[in-house]
Amino acid sequence: MNCRAGFCSSAFDANARSRLGFRAVKNLFDARNALSGELLVRLFQHSDEVLESILLIAQRSDLLTKKKIIDARRELSDILAVLDELLA
Repeated sequence: MNCRAGFCSSAFDANARSRLGFRAVKNLFDARNALSGELLVRLFQHSDEVLESILLIAQRSDLLTKKKIIDARRELSDILAVLDELLA
């Protein structure tokens, strides 16, 4: 985590994506508090890093590999769409 003046960019990013309070996110990153199931699911929905970390911890490399393939296909599709626009 990049921390400057007591604020962590990863915590800011997670806060912005999940709409959780900054203090709640910072406490989670500092391992002070645990999230409820509902908030944890919301964080998974908005943070690929959190989801990937949980899949690694749960030893679900099969799901992590599938997720990364889907992400790569999505990125490739976006790149091809831009190339199509440039060639049109």
